[in-house]
Amino acid sequence: LRLHPGGATSAKDDMVSLYLRCKSAADQSNISVYAEFSLALVRNDGQWDSHMSCPCVPFNRKRKGWPNFISRSRILDRGCQLLNNDCYGGTLTVLVKVQLFQDARTLECYIP
Repeated sequence: LRLHPGGATSAKDDMVSLYLRCKSAADQSNISVYAEFSLALVRNDGQWDSHMSCPCVPFNRKRKGWPNFISRSRILDRGCQLLNNDCYGGTLTVLVKVQLFQDARTLECYIP
């Protein structure tokens, strides 16, 4: 999981970027790992916020995700309850769900 609090280079101003990185695919150019995944932030009450999902895709590049996942101002807004303390800053909880597929035959059998 890669979180860019200041946003990735392709992100708009005031945005936080969130990506899932596949180390195998990044380290070896001849490997494609297929994965379906979703990322979400968890509020203090346990509810999901800013949920994004990606269909089954090959990780033949270093990362997949969203350069404009959520605005920093939304994270810092106390009313959104994304940080777990009363002071500025705190812990941000990210929920990651991943399903991996071994090869093309497994992928073909997958029905969403």
